[in-house]
Amino acid sequence: MAVQLAKVAKIDSMMDVGCATGRFYRFFREVFPGVDYRGFDISQVAIDHAKKLYPETEYSVFDGDPSAVAGPQPDLLFCRDVVHHQPDPKDFLAKLYATPSKYLLLRVRTREVGETVFDREQSCQLSYNIWVPYIVFNTKELTDLLSSYSPRPTKIDIVRHPDVLGGQLNRYLPKELYYPETGTAETSILIEKGGEDQTGEPRITSETRPETRLQELPPLYRLAKKLARR
Repeated sequence: MAVQLAKVAKIDSMMDVGCATGRFYRFFREVFPGVDYRGFDISQVAIDHAKKLYPETEYSVFDGDPSAVAGPQPDLLFCRDVVHHQPDPKDFLAKLYATPSKYLLLRVRTREVGETVFDREQSCQLSYNIWVPYIVFNTKELTDLLSSYSPRPTKIDIVRHPDVLGGQLNRYLPKELYYPETGTAETSILIEKGGEDQTGEPRITSETRPETRLQELPPLYRLAKKLARR
């Protein structure tokens, strides 16, 4: 989605929230040449590693609230695979939305059937011997939430990558998330913010791409994985 955005918008500055070791830095510098990139994470270890890999780039530890970070508003905020691990994902989303001046690019987990389960005891994941939230948003509920923000978005583009989320990677989820009929997915969302006078409903587009996480990897890597299973 970033590649498509680069075709229609000029992005001079961006913030990567949950940047970990900064692995997306080079990608964004290719997609948005000359972009002023800043990476933020709550992990000091990850940030220290990012600084070693890319010493020319600004990386900082923060308290988890991007809207409180000092400095000018970025044109774009990128946040991948962070929202669904938040104790209060709705509050975190509101802070993400408030931070950039133009665009918000997310990857979250969604479901087409059934309501969002916000109970962290029912929807969680064991990570490094710690139980963390794993919240799967109902897509309609999520777009309604995004549409309620002020200023309202003018456009919300959704790209779903279907994936049965239950039964893998130490996830403890509601039973319905173990079935493909629930329509769970790893979902990318690009939100374009409107101006203060924006009052109309945002235009929402939705696309489903059947490739899985493995199919998105380079062909030689997929072949190696296939041979290893024989």
